[in-house]
Amino acid sequence: MPRIHPVAARQELLSKLFPAPAPEAPREARKELSLEMRYFIAGMYAGGSKSAAQISRELHIPVSTIKDTLASLRNDGLPKPILRTGRPRKMSERTTRAVVRYLLKNRRATAQELTNAVSHISPLHRDTVTKAILRLNFASRIAAKKPYLKPAHELARLNFAKKHEKWTVEDWKKVIWTDESSFEIGKNSRRIRV
Repeated sequence: MPRIHPVAARQELLSKLFPAPAPEAPREARKELSLEMRYFIAGMYAGGSKSAAQISRELHIPVSTIKDTLASLRNDGLPKPILRTGRPRKMSERTTRAVVRYLLKNRRATAQELTNAVSHISPLHRDTVTKAILRLNFASRIAAKKPYLKPAHELARLNFAKKHEKWTVEDWKKVIWTDESSFEIGKNSRRIRV
């Protein structure tokens, strides 16, 4: 018979007498019950055959959740979830409307200019205004560059204007306008965001 070390023998005896508990499964994050599940719980309880504890065991939902659902049914008549308010926004509806108005008038305004423009309504940080702009689906883009007029283009436009200077409204009504475009005479080296 092989000889067993006394420490190993003691550990073996202890493990037989006091088996280690099975490791617990990690708890899953709970989600709010869907409206269909709330109605299902209400229907199971309304049948009168099941208690909250029985429903809990059958559906694997905590008893407290079942009881809360049934309590909302008794109080309001509908098994609806509790409304949660959360933290109120820093920007009021009035300030948000002012931001939209200012952005529509001044497409090239920076976030700091916009913050300064609405600061008389409520003092806000530039980052707060920037987040509101993004939430309102306004985005900052680099403006497309418009070609500058060359001296030949300017001369051609001047000749066109002199040639058609005497035209009447009736003459202009016969013209089909196919395109409108803007142009710049001077050069702006800075990239412009709109």
